[in-house]
Amino acid sequence: PAQPVLRTGSKVSFEVPPGRMQYRVIVQNDKGQVLDSFQQELTVPDFGGTEVRLSTPAVLRARTPREFQALSRDPDPVPTSLREFRRTDRLPIPFYAAVPGGASSAEVTARMLNRVGQKMVDLTAQPPADPSQPYQIDLPLAGLSPGEYVIEIQAKGVSGESTELVAIKVIS
Repeated sequence: PAQPVLRTGSKVSFEVPPGRMQYRVIVQNDKGQVLDSFQQELTVPDFGGTEVRLSTPAVLRARTPREFQALSRDPDPVPTSLREFRRTDRLPIPFYAAVPGGASSAEVTARMLNRVGQKMVDLTAQPPADPSQPYQIDLPLAGLSPGEYVIEIQAKGVSGESTELVAIKVIS
């Protein structure tokens, strides 16, 4: 018998104008039969406008140093949809900051909050050397107790501010 093909994940990207958008996902098996489908609505931000904007942070997961190195070298890594992680995991979190006048004119900060929204620690949001590349947060989970946390990313500029939140759960 043939061995099944293992897939490590995939992603799809496409350009759409700013504003409200609906999309539908249909999951099919290898015979084309529909296994599941869902429809969702989202708001696409206007990154060409005059306001400070943050992209949705991508959460990457490295379980070993070798996986972390592979993610670091990959120019287009596939994010994980998981939000529950082990203390042995390390989470690279790339995101983009768009501001009038270029990315260097924004003050970008990140911090870890506990489950009730209280600040625990400031995180380093490493700015990119090239403004076309993402900022990066490197979050090793080894020092955290099991529990629920929120990563708050904020960009401030002369035209306002933008905040993105990522909730995670750390297990044993």
